[in-house]
Amino acid sequence: MMIVFPPTRRPSQERRQQRLLHMREASAALALPPQQ
Repeated sequence: MMIVFPPTRRPSQERRQQRLLHMREASAALALPPQQ
């Protein structure tokens, strides 16, 4: 994923994307079994 437009153009969109990514990572981490 590459963001060509500056973050000042649409901060809301950027934040939403970031939140989506975080949610995805969290869900993936939860889905994965404890390694240690």
